[in-house]
Amino acid sequence: LLDATVDDWDRVFAVHVRAAWLLGCAAHPLLATARGCLVLTTSISGTQASPPLAAYSASKAAQLMLMRQMAVEWGPDGIRVNALSPGLTVTPGTAPAYAAPGALDSRAARVPLRRVAQPEDMAAALSMLIGPDAAYVHGHDLVVDGGLVNTMMPSLTQPAWQAQ
Repeated sequence: LLDATVDDWDRVFAVHVRAAWLLGCAAHPLLATARGCLVLTTSISGTQASPPLAAYSASKAAQLMLMRQMAVEWGPDGIRVNALSPGLTVTPGTAPAYAAPGALDSRAARVPLRRVAQPEDMAAALSMLIGPDAAYVHGHDLVVDGGLVNTMMPSLTQPAWQAQ
């Protein structure tokens, strides 16, 4: 937080929150006519502090609230609004984090499913959210992280003798 600049903070919020709001508002008339669905891509960082990504985490938390606000206000217009919150996922943007030898295996070991997600995992979850099987899912944050967020507190409270 202390290293963040106002320009960096504003840029991150513009990309993640302002853009989602503007896109949603622009799409609203078409979504209302089609009784469509809007899904915001957030992150597990929106509910879990992620140093040193303070602006990113705060923007994703704001995006989750934006989704909830849209769901409440736009539901009566026939628009379903949800969020997809990926966990660790290999993408072109995250590839540098996995480039070091052993980095991918180290991160995968933290995930209960013992693997890092691929973009296809997120695409499948998104397909479910926008499809007919989720016709009554509204205002929901679908966490797709292989169970990672469920390990956050246990990893901090587990006695040292159990960690081995």
